[in-house]
Amino acid sequence: MPHPFSPVRAAGPIDESSLVALSGNTHPLAQAKFDRGPAPVSMPADRLVLVLARSTEQEAGLQTYLESVQDANSPNYHKFLSPEEFGKSFGVGDSDLQAVQTWLTGHGFTVNKVAKGRMAIEFSGTAGQVQSAFHTSIHSYAINGEQYWANAADPQITTALASVVAGLASLNSFKPRAQYILGPSGAYDAKTHIITPTYTAGNTENGYYIFLVPADAATIYNTPTALNANLSGTAYNGAGVTIGIAGDSSIDLTQNANYRSTFGLATPTPLRL
Repeated sequence: MPHPFSPVRAAGPIDESSLVALSGNTHPLAQAKFDRGPAPVSMPADRLVLVLARSTEQEAGLQTYLESVQDANSPNYHKFLSPEEFGKSFGVGDSDLQAVQTWLTGHGFTVNKVAKGRMAIEFSGTAGQVQSAFHTSIHSYAINGEQYWANAADPQITTALASVVAGLASLNSFKPRAQYILGPSGAYDAKTHIITPTYTAGNTENGYYIFLVPADAATIYNTPTALNANLSGTAYNGAGVTIGIAGDSSIDLTQNANYRSTFGLATPTPLRL
C-alpha cells in the first residue's frame, strides 16, 4: 500500500523559552492533600516513554487502511503490516525522530530504544533531568499507607517539538489494580484429580455464582471445538497456534496443569515470561 506523506514537523531551532503544556498528563491522585514533598533530584527515572503523534495525513491514511484491511472487497483485505512496515507508513519520520532524540540526549537522558512502530521512544534519566526538561516537579504522594511518585503538574515541552510529541507514559509510579472479585473456592484432590466446588452458590438477593466446565463454555459460546455439543462443521484444537496473555502477576502453572487434567484436556507447556 502507498505510504502516507510524512512532512517534517519539528519546527526550526529548539527554543526552551517557548513551551507548550502536554495536557492530561497528570495523574488524578497527584493531589496537594497527598503531597509529601519533592523527590530527590538524583532519584532514577527509568524506562520513561515519550509518546509521539502522527501527522494529520498519516492519521487519515491509518483510518483508511484499518477500514480496508477488514473489507473483503479491498485489495488490502487481511494484508496486515509488520511493525516495521507500520512504522514506515504511519510512524514519525526520520528527521523528526532524530530531532526528538537529540533534544532528549541534550537534557542528559539516555535513549534506550525507539519502538518499531515509530510512535514511542523509551528513555531514562533522573528526577532532576525530568524536572529540567519537562518543567514539572516530581513529588512523593502518600495514599492509604502507600508511597507513590508522580509529576505535580502537566509537563511542558518546547514548542518546536509540540506537533511531534503527544505526551508521556508515564511520569508516575501509580499502577493499575486488578478489578476482579474472587468467587467461592473449590477443593482440588491431588490423589483423585477431582475438583469439588459448589457449582451454584448465592441467593436471589445478592446473585449467583455459576461454575462452568470447558465443555459448558464451548457450547454456550458455540466455539468450533470438539467440546461443543452442538458443533456442526470442522473442529479446531489450536494446534500450532501460540497465544500471549498479559497479566499483572506471575501465575501458578501447577493450577493450569491440574485444571486441564481434571477435564481431560491436552496439557501444553505454557511459557511464563
